[in-house]
Amino acid sequence: VVQMAGNHDHSLSMILVQMLALAFKDRKDVEIVVNFQPRQYVEWGKTLVGITHGDGIKDSELPLLMAQEQAEAWGRSLNRVWFTGHLHREMQFEYNGVQVIHLPSLSGTDLWHAEQGYVGARKALSTYILSKEEGIVASIPVQPDR
Repeated sequence: VVQMAGNHDHSLSMILVQMLALAFKDRKDVEIVVNFQPRQYVEWGKTLVGITHGDGIKDSELPLLMAQEQAEAWGRSLNRVWFTGHLHREMQFEYNGVQVIHLPSLSGTDLWHAEQGYVGARKALSTYILSKEEGIVASIPVQPDR
């Protein structure tokens, strides 16, 4: 489990991941990654996955940042993908062969979003299935009841 703090929940996210780590500390089949860096990386076979909230950095800068911060993993990988969530809606782009996927949000409209006029976004959850050899092989969009 890799948790990425959002721009409105840094403290709660840190507490949540630490509680999960304690709850699953004796489980050999579950790994909770306790990492509070703004970007995290996971190698899954020949796929390098970058995870970031997405605020404060342009999508087009993510591929070079991945190559610089994870040079050895970049060299081992054939597939490269970023998952972000800042914009609360699903979108996909590709920059020089690196996929950048914005994930939707399950959260409702909080006071800040309401004040800024960011209302009406669908609450949704998307699942991506990664093959160790081929990278993303499927996606499953799921929209809960409103």
